[in-house]
Order: sequence, then C-alpha cells, then structure tokens
Amino acid sequence: MGIIDLLKIEYRKFNKSAVIRLLILIFAILFPLIIFALKKAIPSSENSSLPFSTDIFYEFPTVWDYQGYIGSWLIFVFLSFLAVHIFCAEVANKTLRQSIINGMTRQQFFLSKLLTILVICTIATLLYFITGAAIGLGHTPNPSFEKVFSQNWATLRFFLSCLGHLSLAFLFAVWIRRAGIALFVFLGYSIIEPAIRWGFYWQVYKTKAILFFPLNAFEDLMPFPPYKLGEAIPDNIDFPLLLTTSEAMISSIIFIVLILFVAYKSFMKKDI
Repeated sequence: MGIIDLLKIEYRKFNKSAVIRLLILIFAILFPLIIFALKKAIPSSENSSLPFSTDIFYEFPTVWDYQGYIGSWLIFVFLSFLAVHIFCAEVANKTLRQSIINGMTRQQFFLSKLLTILVICTIATLLYFITGAAIGLGHTPNPSFEKVFSQNWATLRFFLSCLGHLSLAFLFAVWIRRAGIALFVFLGYSIIEPAIRWGFYWQVYKTKAILFFPLNAFEDLMPFPPYKLGEAIPDNIDFPLLLTTSEAMISSIIFIVLILFVAYKSFMKKDI
C-alpha cells in the first residue's frame, strides 16, 4: 500500500469529521485575525513606552518571527488536538482494530498517521507563508527581495515548530489512547517542563543546558521578537535566553525523530 493510498484512506475516515473541520477553520481564521487585532491593541511607536518600535512587528523581516510566534501558540492550542484526535478517535471507534483485521499492517497504520500530521503541518506552513508575506508586503516601506527573505529559514522553522508540537501530542495519544487524558497530560507537560528547567537553573546549576528541552526548542524556532531583538531579557540571566537559529533547528529535528521513534515503538508493542 503506497503513500497516496494511505492518504486516501485517512481522507475517507476524517473528511466529514466536524471536530477536524472546526479546528482547522478556527486556526485558519484566527491566524491572520489575531495579528490585526493585536495591532490595534499594541501602542504605536509614537505612543509606546517600550524600548523598541512595535511597527517592525509587521514589517519584513521581523513579521516572519512575529507571525510565527503567534502561529506557534495557535498550533499548541488547536492543531495539537488534531494529532491526538486522529489516533484516539480510531481507538474509541475501534477502527484501529478493524484496519488491522482488514489487512493493514501496524507499520502502515502508523505511517498513515504520520503522513496526516505532515499534511496538517504543510497546510499550516503554507498559510503562515501566505499571511506573513501579505502582512509584510502591506506594511514594509519599499520591500525588497533581501528584506523579504533575509529571515533565516523562517518557513522551515515554522514547519519544524508545527511538526514538533504535533509529534509530542501524538506521542501522548499513542501512550494514553484516551483523547481527554492525553490532552490533559500534554497541556500539563507544557507547565511541568518550564518548572523543571528553571527549578534546575535556580536550585542546582545555572547553565544554558536548560534551553535544550523539547518544548523550549520548538518555541525557540519562532521566538517572541523582542527577545530576538535583545530587548525584554531579564538582567539576572547569565546566558542568552534563546537558542540560536541553528541550535533550535538541530535540537528540534533530533527531538522530533526521538519522539516519533518512541511513539512508533510504543505503538508496535501495545495491543490493538
């Protein structure tokens, strides 16, 4: 069974799912809408007391990071649920067992879910590129090719951020198999990881190693622009608050591979 066949099967399973349609629609609407809503909420450069101009958030090349930062939160809230739903719904509806009985191998079933996640991430990345380009072109004085594309690997970084969050959510779905509990654990981990990192920093040893955790690596792919600009960083931190672009990309790729490997091994061992 080829990749196209697996994608067709996934499409037939979920193309009429109200949950998936609703979440994708909300994501697609909120992605550009929040950017413009925040523009009205954030003071302009003339009225702001911030040490930097907020206008650059909407101009090239900073718009790529700003759009990506907002998008990463929407991914965490909405698209991560899709990664849980596409697996846990199969378990709840017993279609996982039926697929295996009908001749699909475990490897093919796992691959079908991975392909679905990749499709979701690709669609989200395409939307990111379109909205980021439209906002930047509408706000950047005299946009040039150099300005538009000077942000290092922005589109790839957003794709990796999306894939990282969805892979982690998918891992919890494979482990737990109940959507509600899996989502609760996933959201709980997002609180526990920073607590562990900063607890280690303040109580054990102050080291940059606390930045090399899965969620932090995914977040540093698309950081909050003032941090990347060197502003709004606490004075009591002894090292850069962010991973470099290359560090974030390399560590994210490693974490994604490890997460999917663990998910695959766990799926192969569990009963269907």
